[in-house]
Amino acid sequence: MKRVYMLIVSLACFTATFATIYTGYCGAETDSLNVTWSLNTEDSTLTITGVGEMIDFLNYGPWHAYRDSIKNIYIGDSVTSIGESAFYAYKNVENVYLTDSINRIGRSAFNNCGNLININVPQNLISIGNSVFWGCKKIASFVLPPRIESIGSQAFFSCQSIDSIYIPERLKRIGDGAFAGCKKIKAFNISPSNEAYMAIDGVLYSIARDTIVAFPCGKNATEYTIPETVHHIYGYAFYGCGLRYVSLPPNLQTIGNSAFASSYIRSVAIPDGTTDIGAGTFMECRDLASVSIPSSIKTLKMNAFNGCSVLDSIVLPSSITTINTQAFSGCKILCYVSLPDNLEVLADRAFYRCPLKRLSLPASLNSIGRECFLGENLTCVRIRAKNPPYLKYENPFYFTDKNNTQIDTLYVSVGCEDSYRSDSIWAKLFTNIVAMSTVSDITETSAKLYWRPDTAVTQYKIDVYQNTTH
Repeated sequence: MKRVYMLIVSLACFTATFATIYTGYCGAETDSLNVTWSLNTEDSTLTITGVGEMIDFLNYGPWHAYRDSIKNIYIGDSVTSIGESAFYAYKNVENVYLTDSINRIGRSAFNNCGNLININVPQNLISIGNSVFWGCKKIASFVLPPRIESIGSQAFFSCQSIDSIYIPERLKRIGDGAFAGCKKIKAFNISPSNEAYMAIDGVLYSIARDTIVAFPCGKNATEYTIPETVHHIYGYAFYGCGLRYVSLPPNLQTIGNSAFASSYIRSVAIPDGTTDIGAGTFMECRDLASVSIPSSIKTLKMNAFNGCSVLDSIVLPSSITTINTQAFSGCKILCYVSLPDNLEVLADRAFYRCPLKRLSLPASLNSIGRECFLGENLTCVRIRAKNPPYLKYENPFYFTDKNNTQIDTLYVSVGCEDSYRSDSIWAKLFTNIVAMSTVSDITETSAKLYWRPDTAVTQYKIDVYQNTTH
């Protein structure tokens, strides 16, 4: 009996100490033999050794099948780079040791490694690619080395535990959104010898002061006035910040992608002369209630106001010719919009899930995208275009007849009835196509006033409706 017991113990010990070793090659040279890798499942450590660069991976590294077993990563002396997407979304990685031989970390190398806590920074590091540490929420410290020259777009996006950043002397390129969503950073500190960037009260600017690069997400402020020297706002510059009001400079020319996305801004007046509002500029600004757009804007880009859930109405200048995909999608109380007289294109889902009640489509319109007006409140559609606009999808209006109102009628310009009746798609959508009533038929009026909450009234607008469904 004693012998059997000892045998069982011996087997248990053997099983506990058994480890599996996986190996392979990952070098950037033609035969890839210059860099090798090995994974020890016993201590959950991936070790990469060799001489020269690691290959850039299209989607993931050769050890990807064992990613859940990897907690520690060690990259040895003489390996000079970490390949793109090498450890993308390795959720169990906690510790990364990098030797000073590494001078480049490729795009998305540690993207979404949500449990990564400890990483030492190579002192010879020159370049950090786009989205390298995107979503690494547990990294508490990352000291940029003295030789760093380039940091890619969204490199440290949503690194919510990093509380300070010092910009060293040699850094000359910071991509848009490099530090967006870093909620604990209260100020950017910069080497006085840096020739590309400067800080004003902790806010990151180009050395020429014509571009605001990043507003620290953790800065304790509710209002901010951008200096008049600024002509450009970087993409993601104010992403997620707690500001309520931002005063834009009079000579502003461009606003980058997602510049104010997910911020708490309540109102914004874009100055005359601004020519470009980037994609997603005000996306998910859930407190944004008032917007003034100048006539210098010709295009509203994708997701420009997507998810602005308290925006109830907006007047668009006649200069706008294109409203791009999901520009106002998810604006849950947007019940009124004045479409521009020169509007030509309404892209897919431009007003998706907006409770618009009435639509007045301009004469210039020639294209309406898929599910453009999908919603439940629409009761009336009027269109002034002589020729039926192209419909990318058979029913961009998606009538649900929720309130049992008559929505099978389309009101068109006088003399254009036959053009729409002879179009198979428009005729299928609207069984009753009639000429619009004249202005003399109007019997009821209502008025709305818009103003910026921090100034006197600057704009008046009157909406006039007929005492009918149209």
